[in-house]
Amino acid sequence: MIRGASLAALIVLASAGCGGPNLDVEPWCQLGTGEVEWVPMFDGDEAWVVRGIQGGDHIWGSARVTGLDWTEITLIFEILDEEGFPVTDSSRLTTSLTQCPRSMEGCDPGMGETVGFPILVENPSEIVGDDIILRLTAADGSGRSTATDEYAVKARRATSE
Repeated sequence: MIRGASLAALIVLASAGCGGPNLDVEPWCQLGTGEVEWVPMFDGDEAWVVRGIQGGDHIWGSARVTGLDWTEITLIFEILDEEGFPVTDSSRLTTSLTQCPRSMEGCDPGMGETVGFPILVENPSEIVGDDIILRLTAADGSGRSTATDEYAVKARRATSE
């Protein structure tokens, strides 16, 4: 009996460090880009409008989140003009994020991430060459809280090789 209790205690202790959401910090999200790996985004960067294999256009969006329960989270990606007005419908993803690898720069314990989500661009000619605002809003499934991040970037057309 003691042996079973000790085993259960070890399992609980081991799982505590396995990387669930960190809810002991202020809700925070970071908008990034990248199709297959995390690429941070900053004001003044270029956001590349890509033609997808099905003929639609998009900008690759990525997100990192902490302080929210990212096991069930809704991510809303928006493209706004310089004045903050939407230029296309928002792209929404409800999902469970993966644990951000601690070996990667910028990853903290309890941080989740997703990489390579297409932010749809309905009319690329309306934004290519313009300054735009990319915005990410993250809301956890429990309704506990939200976090927002945004960057002023220049929309550019990606060319195929």
